[in-house]
Amino acid sequence: MVTTSPLREGFFLSCDETISTFFFTSRNQGTIENKVQLSKARTRVKIEQDRRSSEKQMKMSYENVLRPVLFSLDPEFTHMLSMWGIKLADALKVPRFFANRLFSLKHPCLHSTFGGISFPNPVGVAAGFDKNGFLIPAIEMLGIGFTEIGSVTALPSRGNPKPRLVRLTTSESIINRMGLNNNGADWIVSHVAKKKKFFNIPLVVSIAKTNDQKIKGKKAIRDYCYSFRRVYSIADMLTINISCPNTADGKTFETPRHLESLLSAIITTRDELQHEYQHQKNPPILVKIGANVSPYVLKKLIEISLDYGIRGFILTNTYPLAAEKTLRFGLLSGGLSGKPLLKKSTRLVRQAAEIIDGKALLIGVGGIMEPGDALKMFQNGAHLIQIYTGLIYKGPMLPRKINNVIVQTCQRENLRTFQEFRDFIQNIGSLEG
Repeated sequence: MVTTSPLREGFFLSCDETISTFFFTSRNQGTIENKVQLSKARTRVKIEQDRRSSEKQMKMSYENVLRPVLFSLDPEFTHMLSMWGIKLADALKVPRFFANRLFSLKHPCLHSTFGGISFPNPVGVAAGFDKNGFLIPAIEMLGIGFTEIGSVTALPSRGNPKPRLVRLTTSESIINRMGLNNNGADWIVSHVAKKKKFFNIPLVVSIAKTNDQKIKGKKAIRDYCYSFRRVYSIADMLTINISCPNTADGKTFETPRHLESLLSAIITTRDELQHEYQHQKNPPILVKIGANVSPYVLKKLIEISLDYGIRGFILTNTYPLAAEKTLRFGLLSGGLSGKPLLKKSTRLVRQAAEIIDGKALLIGVGGIMEPGDALKMFQNGAHLIQIYTGLIYKGPMLPRKINNVIVQTCQRENLRTFQEFRDFIQNIGSLEG
């Protein structure tokens, strides 16, 4: 329960660690301004109550029963097992019917549109969960609003040697050193093209440089452009992943000078493809930025991208960890995801939103484990969000829980659209402690 404790000059609203603390002080109780502030404070409490209520749903079945079993197995084997479980459920008509009833939540205030692309709800799955596009129809069954496959590389790659995935359960996080393992652009495009008619949610395709240190300089740019050209036909949106920390040179293009060279080639390739498609297809291009960039570099990357017509940004990728922090887990290096990333990612999303100033789409990802974390992303400027590690730790009900809090807020505050919800949530006061 959320409780209020009167103070001499106001009151303090106590909540748990997800949304942290709401604090409001009123000295002149009779003024219109303070009545407005009091109303906003009460609204924040109601949002918190809605969030806490929704999080109780199905917690026993996953977090206390299924998760301990899955977490007793090797992390990479568990991921593969989960993928085949989701795929099997999708193949069976009766479980699919019940899954839709259980996981999906449809409401007009969840819907949004960007660049002519319709999103049934703002909760997507981040790249890395479904690298090869095996699960797209099944992921839609879980109530997801859009999904991102990949990162796809020009050549197939087995990734880094094992072990390359470690769970840190006490901090609800993961260290990932997979190394861009995927079946390669040619195979993935052929596979997904056959599945396109079986799903309705937008498909984002992430591309990255093949994990091969011999491919560098102009060869690296040609590598990106090959993948771009191949996946263009299947993508509703395209992500240029310049921030993978799990390969020796995965962040090469996160320096402004190198990014400019890459985007110049990508846009040239895009223009050629538009001519081939007679301008009937023009998927928005996004850039994915890492979690450890400085404010100065972030500003330069965004400005360069906007100059080249980039229409969106995904923040953030996993946080790169040095060898001294990963060797005790048997990893040479890796990227951290999960709960510890939330403060870094929301801070960068806020900085990016100020730079973008409404000129491009902003997708927030990193550390979203609860509905309250999603609200922080929206409040800091994200248009859409993505989850990955949150699904692993909190289970398949997480998208519905997030969407449920949005719907409850819209219904209570008479908000008709998702844009009205975003405007409202950004105007009620900080959800951070």
